[in-house]
Amino acid sequence: MENRGAESSVIGSESISRSVSLVPQSDIPPVIPYKRNLLAILLLGVLICWWVFYFTDWFDAFVSLLALGGIFSWVAFMAKILPTKRIEEMQDWFDKFVLTRSWVWKAGLAVAVLLVGLAACFGTIQVNALRVGGLVRIDKTSAPSAGEHSWESVSSDHAFRFLAWSPPWHRTEVVVKVGGLPARMELVQGLRRLELQAPDSFRRPVLLLRSTVGLAQELASQPKTLLARYHGDSRQLHNYAGQAVWVNCDPDVEVPAESILLWRAELGPANATQLLSQWTSPVSFDRPDWKIEPGEQLQFELRDEHNQVVACAGDYTVRALPEKADARQVGVLDVKETSDGKCVSKSVLSIARE
Repeated sequence: MENRGAESSVIGSESISRSVSLVPQSDIPPVIPYKRNLLAILLLGVLICWWVFYFTDWFDAFVSLLALGGIFSWVAFMAKILPTKRIEEMQDWFDKFVLTRSWVWKAGLAVAVLLVGLAACFGTIQVNALRVGGLVRIDKTSAPSAGEHSWESVSSDHAFRFLAWSPPWHRTEVVVKVGGLPARMELVQGLRRLELQAPDSFRRPVLLLRSTVGLAQELASQPKTLLARYHGDSRQLHNYAGQAVWVNCDPDVEVPAESILLWRAELGPANATQLLSQWTSPVSFDRPDWKIEPGEQLQFELRDEHNQVVACAGDYTVRALPEKADARQVGVLDVKETSDGKCVSKSVLSIARE
């Protein structure tokens, strides 16, 4: 009897093992990859939040949306009035159909790669107003002179961010303009945030030209065309009548106070009213966007209404910036006789430093 019982137990165990081996391997439930899926979702959310926080001004609005505030207040209200059982059912559904699926982490990785590729086509220019606030405007270089964007007011110790489309195959160049300061041109790069400090980052060599008293009186009755040339690129200012001219600068930049005092003393009471008003309200060449380096030369010449040279080109060497001084330098235009055989005219335009 004992042997028969042992045999039956052996036969039973063999049948159980045989039945287990007959179960298809595909019917065996796989290991649930919820940890991998949860980690992928968390990393994707952190990546999006970091990009919004670092590159844009949208973080506060973005956080309010995540907190179901603002326009999503009704969603938050509905979530509060739902019974706990319903909320648990939705959590169970998310766990069953999202966290337990083996393809979710792969989809999250694909979305992350897509978003990184898209983010690589956007770059940010940030302007920090450290000591005083002001108005800031950023335009693409291809925009008209009026600008595509309006002025933005930035208070002290705050920043203004401009997000620009700049794909790797076609980088975008923008002009950053702070009210009262020379404009600055920058190339926007994807996944980069360029920080500019106002006013320090906008200090660069700019030249203010004004004529002598004698030349100003001559040009007042017979205006000419003033031509400026730098590295083969030329700009023209028509109907030049001796007024002050900003070179590579905007007309809203203020004239140095010490220059106004020197001009007032030079002009005297007879000419102070007329010429001083012309010199203290400078004009500018169209779209000043030269990146002038210290030590390089600018050329200027005068032409008549028929585009004939009246005064041959004269050179002005841009001086280096003093470390803690004003970047604005002043040149004085005058016409002098020349015996240079290469000059098609008998006169040459001279530019002396003031």
